[in-house]
Amino acid sequence: MAYLVWCNPSRLSTPCPSSLVQTEAPTITPVSHSHTRHDRIFHTGIALAFLVTAIAGFAPTYFLKEFYHTPPLTPLLHVHGLVFTSWLLLLLTQSALVAVHRVDLHKRLGIAGAVLAAAMIPVGIMTAISAARCATSSPQAPCRSAISASSPTRAAACFIPPSTPCAKLPTTSARR
Repeated sequence: MAYLVWCNPSRLSTPCPSSLVQTEAPTITPVSHSHTRHDRIFHTGIALAFLVTAIAGFAPTYFLKEFYHTPPLTPLLHVHGLVFTSWLLLLLTQSALVAVHRVDLHKRLGIAGAVLAAAMIPVGIMTAISAARCATSSPQAPCRSAISASSPTRAAACFIPPSTPCAKLPTTSARR
């Protein structure tokens, strides 16, 4: 398809024959996918490693606590465990969706990720405050084994907002 474009002779090194010049439309080509297989395997593998590490690390005090006879957890710690485990499951799901080229579903789930991230920040802060209070009150308190979540919560607060505008970007790029 051809377009008529205004030609400004004073800005060109070679003069144009008239004030209107015919030109071809720019084309949009897909982004090169030369190393995507490695990236898909890497990112999905890292997400799986995060989930396995969290399950292994929190198995005695949360996931398999009935087998370890640990003290009961507060409702806040259960909410914390549910929200943060959901985050890791969503990370694995999102990575797997991109790996199988289902970017459309990945983008739809991104909205749920933003909502979940918004919940993680206050839950993480409340859990850290509760753990600090319990650690100073009694060594036998049910939340004694809780680990402060303030550092991961601050990291999430820094990394999540910059990623949300990227959800609107197209999956192709214009090359000339």
